[in-house]
Amino acid sequence: MSKKIITKIGKLNNSEIADVSEIHYNSMRGVFSKLGIEFIQKYYQSVNKNGLFYCKKINGKVLGYCCWVYDTSKVNIYFLKSNFLFLMFYVLKNIFTHKTIILIKLFLFTAFRKNFYLPRSEFVAIAKIQQFNYPFTKNALIAMENDLKKNKITKYFVCVNSKLTSVKKRYKKNKFKEVKKINYIYPCSYFVKQI
Repeated sequence: MSKKIITKIGKLNNSEIADVSEIHYNSMRGVFSKLGIEFIQKYYQSVNKNGLFYCKKINGKVLGYCCWVYDTSKVNIYFLKSNFLFLMFYVLKNIFTHKTIILIKLFLFTAFRKNFYLPRSEFVAIAKIQQFNYPFTKNALIAMENDLKKNKITKYFVCVNSKLTSVKKRYKKNKFKEVKKINYIYPCSYFVKQI
């Protein structure tokens, strides 16, 4: 069996969505991870419909990924419509747990975001397994920006936990401009980049 690392840019199949969801769940400590791997998987299926993934793979297994969407609103609407029953059962199953509160906050957070006049396109996530030491981030962002330019998109945004000062510094260093900071619902900073 070959152990060559390959690059994939495009839509993902179900197995790759499962890999990406697992990486997210295990490496990120944000809101989605608190909602569980099945929730993450449903969201990434929605991202897959209106965006693209950049992945590094070995023997069919995803080692790291980056994903972006062309229109965040379309992703959110598709997510709600295609997962209505799942969300109903999810709420009923978790009605007396912290997950319901997190989910309500997430919906409020998404609703309030419409007032911030952000670009339509979003850099959604980037993550890799801990053992993967390949130079990944720079190449992933170049691939993303090339794809956005090809689709005549000139700017995009990213949402960062405002408590992560080192991450915020990294974005500023890479020509992102902080356009909005909020402390209610979730502490978050929005960065926009012109390409």
